[in-house]
Amino acid sequence: MNANAQTFSPIGVTIRAGGTVTWVWAVKQFHNIVVDGFAPSETTNTGPFSQAFAGAGSYSYHCEVHPDTMRGTVTVQ
Repeated sequence: MNANAQTFSPIGVTIRAGGTVTWVWAVKQFHNIVVDGFAPSETTNTGPFSQAFAGAGSYSYHCEVHPDTMRGTVTVQ
């Protein structure tokens, strides 16, 4: 997933249980990744950041720096 200027692309992804999602900073702008139920990433202007998902469910995520425009969902099956 890419962290663009102030959006995620794509804003949602579906993975299998035990999979990992990696966010990549497409531009050098400060972002972080906060996934509900997990520790947040460091706020930085470079990436990547990866998060493993062991259990099925729907996990919302956002950037604390741009909370109104940078939101998405990881669906784990």
